[in-house]
Amino acid sequence: MTIDQFEKMLIDIAKKGVKEYHLTPGAKPFIREHGLISEVSEAEVVSLEYMNRLVASILSKEDQVQLYADGAFETAYSIENIGRFRIRFGRQRSSLTLVIFIKSTSIPSVKDLKIPESVIGKMNGSSGLLIVTGETKSNKTTTIASLLSEGSKIRPRIVTTVENPIDYLLSHGKGIVNQMEVGVDIKSTAKGIKEAINNHSDIIYISDVQTKEEWQLVFDALEKGFFVIVSMNSRGIEAAIDHMLFLFNKDEQPFVKRLLAHHLNAFLYEVNVEMLDGKTAAVYEVLLNNKAVRNMFLENKLKQLPEIFKSFPKTEMRSMDMALADYVKSGLIDRDLAISRSHDKSDFMKLLNGVK
Repeated sequence: MTIDQFEKMLIDIAKKGVKEYHLTPGAKPFIREHGLISEVSEAEVVSLEYMNRLVASILSKEDQVQLYADGAFETAYSIENIGRFRIRFGRQRSSLTLVIFIKSTSIPSVKDLKIPESVIGKMNGSSGLLIVTGETKSNKTTTIASLLSEGSKIRPRIVTTVENPIDYLLSHGKGIVNQMEVGVDIKSTAKGIKEAINNHSDIIYISDVQTKEEWQLVFDALEKGFFVIVSMNSRGIEAAIDHMLFLFNKDEQPFVKRLLAHHLNAFLYEVNVEMLDGKTAAVYEVLLNNKAVRNMFLENKLKQLPEIFKSFPKTEMRSMDMALADYVKSGLIDRDLAISRSHDKSDFMKLLNGVK
């Protein structure tokens, strides 16, 4: 397969509105649309030879060595006016697999994504921490791209991103947006964060903070007055906090909690659900820093988080169960589906308050 043939395949996929394209030897291609997986019945069964040719035509010799050494390799590919593609090769049963994630060249607006106004407002800030978390397929990358796009329109600022890989190409807005891809523009996430700090960036975005060293650099940026946005993989805000603390020793955790108490602006947890109209939409759990949240961190009472959500019913601060219940009451999502996605089913039934 040549690069031209590969690009033609990507263009055909993108024009069909597909979000994911899966290839594994011995099976026909599968696609994911609106969260549902289905076979491309008219396609031929993927052969091992086809996958080998695909790898040889797309990846450099160096990248192929990394793929076979690590068992996985991820990169991004862009076609002007068509879209941007996240391409992930993997290995299984001594053969290769490929998943293509299709991203639009256009970034949805914060209004299109129905991001809570309280979170959008944080983009006007000049310091603090905004954490966006969700499961792997939650679309949080799109949410963050939309927030960054909105933030770059507010006033002239230097925005620096550290991404692995870059999914969306951001426009400069009123200032400058510098996007660094780990493994391409910068050696590691840690080095990227240091570079963003040294360049005096007004907004720093890190696509996935995973290690203690990376979090320590984030905390250093916060202590120096930077505005930092971080994405994490987790199933809920409480789980994300637990994951972060787990990276630190017990005697270090109080310091981390104090930093969160003083520097956290907002925490956003996103879940994609299928609506009754067949489309998918994001549902958000939102934690906004206030006196109660600060005390929760300072007094080591993280288990009070569910009660804190309930204490502010007239604000946009809400748990995922509260958000799902509102969608059910508004007739937007199926009741049984919402129950299956809820965290505390008995409490969720009380929130539904008799809705059938």
